Amino acid sequence: MKNHRSPAGEGRKRPQLDIEIERLELDVQNPRLPEEAQGGSNDEVLRHLYDHFDLDELADSMTQNGYFDEEPLVAIPIDLPAGLKISAKSQHYIDFINSPTTRFTVVEGNRRLATAKLLLSAELRRLVGARSWKEPHETVASDLALLPVIVYPTRHEVLPYLGVRHIAGIKKWESYARARYIAEMLREGISVEEIQKQIGDRAGAVRLHALCYHLLRVAREELGINIKAATNDFSLLQLAIGQAPVKHFLGWVKPDPKREGQIKSLSLAEVDLDDPVGEPYQQNLADLLSFLYGDARGKSKVITESRDITKKLCPVLANSMATQSLREHRNLEAAYVISDGEETMMKRSLILASSHLQSALGVAHRNRTPDIVNEAEKCADTAQRVYKAVTE
Repeated sequence: MKNHRSPAGEGRKRPQLDIEIERLELDVQNPRLPEEAQGGSNDEVLRHLYDHFDLDELADSMTQNGYFDEEPLVAIPIDLPAGLKISAKSQHYIDFINSPTTRFTVVEGNRRLATAKLLLSAELRRLVGARSWKEPHETVASDLALLPVIVYPTRHEVLPYLGVRHIAGIKKWESYARARYIAEMLREGISVEEIQKQIGDRAGAVRLHALCYHLLRVAREELGINIKAATNDFSLLQLAIGQAPVKHFLGWVKPDPKREGQIKSLSLAEVDLDDPVGEPYQQNLADLLSFLYGDARGKSKVITESRDITKKLCPVLANSMATQSLREHRNLEAAYVISDGEETMMKRSLILASSHLQSALGVAHRNRTPDIVNEAEKCADTAQRVYKAVTE
């Protein structure tokens, strides 16, 4: 029989304890925090959670009801002694997690912990600016001072639970946070296939999230691109990289065994997560992100909605002339007109010009001003030159 990882939820080995709030710390590596907010102090994380995670509603509930034990926090001990045997039957481990000096990092429930800490401390409320929050009744305060906590021994062991809860479960994080968490699971040595099994992913969402995360890592670390806009609207990149023209644009191709001398796009499962874009295609990655999100040099994004990716951007990227036009002029509509080739582009342009001239002809007799005459002369001259070019 092959060796396999024990089921993550096996055995009910994780105790639930009532732990003083002073011994519970916020998770400064929380995947929902932006990169610039990670790694800061507990006070800095607390301020960020207050500013960006809408704690007011939680504060109102806790002020009225206290803390619901049905929603325990999930935490890991800080400074777990090296060599300590981790087992529900190990008295040394039990003594350690029950020790009044052991502190814990809360890895699930940071909004709840932050809210409780703020309600119990006027100083912290002044720190973050929660001036409108009411002081809880002493009965509620007493309840908040001792919180229910399920203890996992290490961050590695809690990864599957959080993956199920926030990647595939009913309390999904926003897309980029999910991608960052998947990347963390991969760094912990859990394979894509294992993650997919643990969270019940049959649609390839794990690899899609991981691949987009690593594309942005390359953009940030190797190309120096500011990826903030991409992290805020991560789904655009997820949609784009599933399209064949974008795959070709990024170099994700291989020989087509059915057509000699031809290439076909790779499936996302075939793309190397650690090195997703070869150096010859890194400028194309920069261009793609610029088309989707704009860039720090002042270039605006070229799409206005997600369906522009499949309807217009993909045909443009499938045509080298249209792609070059988009790079130079940043006009998706104009590039899209070119994408079917010069003849189709010219035919469309002439049909459109003829339609506009017919509309102008209907009101021309009422608008014989010098400006109109001047523009009409330009049109006549251009029309004559186009006719001469196509007939001679």
